[in-house]
Amino acid sequence: MERWQVFVVVFLFVMGAGLFLYNFPLVPELLSRLLKRDLSAQLPLPTRIVFFVFGIGFIGVGVYALIEAPTQGVVQRVASCPTCPPFATSKPCFTPVPTPVFLPSPTKMPLPTRTPVPSYTLTPTPIFTLTPTLTENTPLVGTVNEWKGVYIREEPSKDGKIVAVIFNATVQVDGRTRDGSWLRIKRIGASNEGQVIMMNPQYNMGDLSGKWISSQYVSLEGDSQNLPVRFSVPNGYIGTLERLNFRNCPVERDDTVVDTLKTGTFLKPDHIYSVFVDGEQWVWVKVKWGEKEGWVLWKEGSKVYIDDPHDILPTLLNSPSPPPCPTPVG
Repeated sequence: MERWQVFVVVFLFVMGAGLFLYNFPLVPELLSRLLKRDLSAQLPLPTRIVFFVFGIGFIGVGVYALIEAPTQGVVQRVASCPTCPPFATSKPCFTPVPTPVFLPSPTKMPLPTRTPVPSYTLTPTPIFTLTPTLTENTPLVGTVNEWKGVYIREEPSKDGKIVAVIFNATVQVDGRTRDGSWLRIKRIGASNEGQVIMMNPQYNMGDLSGKWISSQYVSLEGDSQNLPVRFSVPNGYIGTLERLNFRNCPVERDDTVVDTLKTGTFLKPDHIYSVFVDGEQWVWVKVKWGEKEGWVLWKEGSKVYIDDPHDILPTLLNSPSPPPCPTPVG
């Protein structure tokens, strides 16, 4: 029961008892003595009836408030807590703690297995060098199947000077450019002279050796990659396939070396000298390099160091006796 409800009930009981008892002579006399005033005069009957009714009413309301107030308070507290049953007593209403719901722990997904990346070893690409080939370098045979004609050029380039035009003819090729886009002609088939038109009247069929034709117009009987990489050599000249010693006589000695020739150096051949060394045939060539004259090694057994696209060396005079060489000192 709340405090203010207690005050109301007490007030009702006091007022009711006072109004009710005021109708009896004893009360006015007591009040007269306490207040020192004459209150013993009899009230009129209607007033007494009113006081009596009000007194009974106040007492009744007080009794009702005293009986009902605790129940109403409990009902109000119960109503404010919806989780309590309606017949709850004055025990405090506690909000139920919800039962914890445990969610299942998520299944751990297996981590993907890391596949090791293979390590690659970079193999350096060697710098291209012209390596000696066998003495007998077998040319490949090809057919030019182009009725409109294909140019034969001085150099392996579309800007190279046009030497001749060839129609539906057979050719032999003995070399290629590094990318294989051009083939170097060794000779034209003997029966195909009628299919070749010379652009320069001074040229003949033999002058086409060492000239170039585009590989896209030639059907080869073999793989062009098997051909050695070659370069253009002017008519009447030979070229070095690698760095060669330029000597003052055809002897393999340090004191005979005059200079060193770079790869692709053009030399004017004069005559050759052949000698056997440890059972292998060595062939030397007497050449002219600019204003200098000297010797270079053409063949060392099965190795070849000179590029001879015009087949000059086999036609040179072979010296029967060794040329004079300086006498070693010391």
